[in-house]
Amino acid sequence: HHVGTVSIVSFRQSFALMHWLGATVFFAALFLRLRFVLALISAVVAALFFPTMQLYGFASDRTYTGYFGWGNILRFMGAFLIVMFFPLALKQARRSRARVLCVLLGFVWGLGCWFAQESLLAGVACLLALALLLVLSETVAFSRVRRGLAGVALGFLALWIPVLGFYAARGRLSDFVRTY
Repeated sequence: HHVGTVSIVSFRQSFALMHWLGATVFFAALFLRLRFVLALISAVVAALFFPTMQLYGFASDRTYTGYFGWGNILRFMGAFLIVMFFPLALKQARRSRARVLCVLLGFVWGLGCWFAQESLLAGVACLLALALLLVLSETVAFSRVRRGLAGVALGFLALWIPVLGFYAARGRLSDFVRTY
């Protein structure tokens, strides 16, 4: 009604765009976070063997084909970005910059969780594991990890409170939570 017609071709095109966006974010994160040679090796291995990179492609008639839905690379992007950038955010020299980066990471993670519920549990598990490893290895002080986790929670809630409020205002919060 609002966007015109929806067809299987337009669905596949929008999915291709989401897949391309997810792959771009994934590879950009590798090259931003890792040394060039390690990022290049990781990118080649991911491109060759990562299942969601292999499930889609263009057929000889230029139709985008694949197993749509499950293999969406954006499903775990929030958790992946937390793993890649949370330690880096904590190691910022200025506390204000670390705090801002942690809030931004929390917002991005929240967006990933809105996109796919797998990012919620994966992100929580990764954050707890990273926090423990960083504190136990004495890489980052406990107080800084605690502040970083609080910043991530703040960014996460900044996205999720309006989302939950939207459903609550329409009396559909329990339906949303049940199907989430």
